[in-house]
Amino acid sequence: KKSPLNKNTKDKESPQNNNNKKPAAQKKSLQSDNNKNNPTNKSRPQQNLKKKQNVHPRVAAKMQRVAAQRKKAAKADQEKRRENNRMAMKQYAATMSSGKDNETDDVYRNILVDMVFDMIDTNNDGGITNDELVDYLKQEVGVDNSSIRYLFTALDTNADGHVSREELQFAFANYETPALYRAFGLGSQTTQDLYQDAVKEIRSKSMGEEDDKSKQAPELLTKLADFIFNIIDEDGSGEIDVDELRSHFKEQQIMDQMIYNEYHPSDNSSSQQQLKEDTTSADIIANEKVESILEALDLNHDGVISREEMRQGFQQYDPRTLSEALGLPVL
Repeated sequence: KKSPLNKNTKDKESPQNNNNKKPAAQKKSLQSDNNKNNPTNKSRPQQNLKKKQNVHPRVAAKMQRVAAQRKKAAKADQEKRRENNRMAMKQYAATMSSGKDNETDDVYRNILVDMVFDMIDTNNDGGITNDELVDYLKQEVGVDNSSIRYLFTALDTNADGHVSREELQFAFANYETPALYRAFGLGSQTTQDLYQDAVKEIRSKSMGEEDDKSKQAPELLTKLADFIFNIIDEDGSGEIDVDELRSHFKEQQIMDQMIYNEYHPSDNSSSQQQLKEDTTSADIIANEKVESILEALDLNHDGVISREEMRQGFQQYDPRTLSEALGLPVL
């Protein structure tokens, strides 16, 4: 005989079992309601629909024509603004009084420098590269690259491969103004010889007489360039790559930081923690210096510095400034 208790338990079913025995149509309805309430399930069909949508060829062609027209209009607008700026620069240059250093001249000069800088800095990154200066002056003045390179290295006073707005303002405030006007095409038409004379005046003023005398002994600068090159070129391959530059600058930075810590001990951090912070800081500074030196010396943009590029750098830059930028200052 079966127990009444067992009979009763068989006849009774849990709510969960009742749900499982619901009709198929009701189950389908419940699943549909769940899909509606689930945002992920709701978005997937829309995404699939977007992927399946095809743009009609005529619509695509019209979109391309509109994009081309906008690009052409933007280019024409940019060229018009450049022409207006070019005329304004020449007007400011003509308005400035000659031989007087008064407040009016300072105001006009600052406005003029900002205009010149914005015209040359085409990518608006806050620095003028050698390539940007070449592109601007070849179009405005029509001189060769070598003269422009000597102008660039005279303006780039810290040898980081960029002429900042402050460096350009310093040049216009301290160097020969007529020579600068001629160098940047702000005066009358000039010849190649007159342009080279203007660049020489600027370099003479920027580097001083002692550095001009050192320029008369290129063999000494070549020896200095080779000496520094051999220190950084660890594998002796005849080229300095990014890893060698980074290793060199990191080692220099760690040594400088160790000397600083020796004379300025920190009471709040352990020596191990201090070493970790110094290493992290050295990595960051080393990467920044690698980019600057490559921008300054790697003129063919192949990612390495050859011995010849190093020698040319010491002929073109102030030797003391470049050696200091390389982490090996000389007197």
